[in-house]
Amino acid sequence: RQMCIRDRNCNLRCDYCFVEGKNAFHSMTPEIARKAIDFLFAESRDKKDLAIFFMGGEPFLKFDLMRMVVEYAERLAEEQDKKLEFSVTTNGTLFTEESLAFCAEHGVKFLLSLDGDRETHDLHRKTVSGKGSFDRIMRWLPRMKHYQPWMGARMTVHPDTVQNILHNVQFLIDQGINYFIIGPAS
Repeated sequence: RQMCIRDRNCNLRCDYCFVEGKNAFHSMTPEIARKAIDFLFAESRDKKDLAIFFMGGEPFLKFDLMRMVVEYAERLAEEQDKKLEFSVTTNGTLFTEESLAFCAEHGVKFLLSLDGDRETHDLHRKTVSGKGSFDRIMRWLPRMKHYQPWMGARMTVHPDTVQNILHNVQFLIDQGINYFIIGPAS
């Protein structure tokens, strides 16, 4: 059984984002998150392996909610003799040493939204102020790899960047990315 915990808010304004209404007060409350986890455990019945995915927008905008969900689900898993797997898809711009350590301690695996080199990535993945987000991500990449040596990237390919896909995959391999999910902008 799997469950996705999703909050639509985001600190970036990627022009191809599939999430509409970013920062429009579509936030998940702790009460709703607990009910969602309760539902997952109740409906999983005799299933022993459960997975919880955090998605956004940007999940690390609500790191306190993520922490609460992980700790709450871990308590239920221990009580019910179940195994949990956690993962998060993140734009990688809001990590802190605390959040990285928490993810490592609790086995929360992260997938990084990263489209390639600076020029390719910054073409579409911009901050609210319109600046590229590449440098903010790359600043944290060595620390991310310290806590999670396996590093995956969710690359979005746009019609104006598809001609550089080979270069961008090789660039990310050179940065230590060793798993790829490549999808078209839609």
